[in-house]
Amino acid sequence: MKKWISQCLSNTAIVAKVMILLAIPTALLLFHVWNQYRITELGYQLAAVTTEHRALLEENKKLVVEARLQGHSERVSQVARYEFGLQEAHPDQFITVNLEEQLAHREEHAQLEELADSSTSPLTVATPE
Repeated sequence: MKKWISQCLSNTAIVAKVMILLAIPTALLLFHVWNQYRITELGYQLAAVTTEHRALLEENKKLVVEARLQGHSERVSQVARYEFGLQEAHPDQFITVNLEEQLAHREEHAQLEELADSSTSPLTVATPE
């Protein structure tokens, strides 16, 4: 019985040694495969991001050109005519506003209102003609 137990223990030790010797390379192999898979996955992600980056650069170039075109007065005039249906104004359509007269009239009106508000009796004011 002792002999049989010692043989089982020695066989178990041999089996354990073989398992350890097989487990180390297997673990290394699995790590290598996982690492290669991760590298491939990152490569695909990098390619997708690079493609998106190139598309965005191209769109940016187009937008810069369009922004420059939009700034030209001819382009603004063309958009106003064709998209909004506007026409150029004729000289007789212009109205000149004299701001000095408007301000003087407002000041005169404000003074009359102050006089009316400050007195309790009705006030009659003659306006210059």
